[in-house]
Amino acid sequence: MDAWRAACLQNPQGILCCARGGQRSHIVQRWLHEAGIDYPLVDGGYKALRQTAIQATIELSQKPIVLIGGCTGSGKTLLVQQQPNGVDLEGLARHRGSAFGRTLQPQLSQASFENLLAAEMLKTDARQDLHLWVLEDESRMIGSNHLPECLRERMTQAAIAVVEDPFEIRLERLNEEYFLRMHHDFTHAYGDEQGWQEYCEYLHHGLSAIKRRLGLQRYNELAARLDAALATQLTTGSTDGHLAWLVPLLKEYYDPMYRYQLEKKAEKVVFRGEWAEVAEWVKTQ
Repeated sequence: MDAWRAACLQNPQGILCCARGGQRSHIVQRWLHEAGIDYPLVDGGYKALRQTAIQATIELSQKPIVLIGGCTGSGKTLLVQQQPNGVDLEGLARHRGSAFGRTLQPQLSQASFENLLAAEMLKTDARQDLHLWVLEDESRMIGSNHLPECLRERMTQAAIAVVEDPFEIRLERLNEEYFLRMHHDFTHAYGDEQGWQEYCEYLHHGLSAIKRRLGLQRYNELAARLDAALATQLTTGSTDGHLAWLVPLLKEYYDPMYRYQLEKKAEKVVFRGEWAEVAEWVKTQ
């Protein structure tokens, strides 16, 4: 009972829930009440909660959607995060959607991801008179999670605003996000020595994930440049060496791939501009 009491005090916004709304949760709720703690309970249990989440996503997905598109490094996620009607799908999935997209947090199960998405949509919708969703232009899969079919179907019909920032600005964002921040996060989580090893493995794993698409010869060339960049970063702290493999990776792989995908839905593109211009345009919708 002490453990139940402590858990409730540590999680004052929580709820009691059992698999199908049986008596176990009611018994615990009664015990807690007798101990002076009134804690809410979900009638019908997790099964009812899950059905509520699914239905909420179906209903909320019917509202109009604007997608934020753009090549890698365009700052799409940040733009979505700054909108009062934006939902950060990658943040909820704990993955940035590319071969280098993993974060230090493990991805949730598919059901947990969908439940979290429903909760975020409900909270966002409740905060304002929402008439439009702003989402990032995602593929069906975000890491190991896939978008609910009802939302994915609506996204395939949505208007797209494309961020077209200068290549140099995109490089600055990628340097900050994938080299400086990831190195910091790994060393903060694991300490300097193990954190460095985890950071190196993270970058090599991302490059290895697209080896087949790059071709063995090009992959080996870029992997050698990555090794050299890591050696320089270790000895000097500079991440500039990563440009030697990042620039060709963008120009030869990521940019052509995204532009090809965008061409297939060109009729849905309603606005193009630099980051600040797209952000301002979104506010008018």
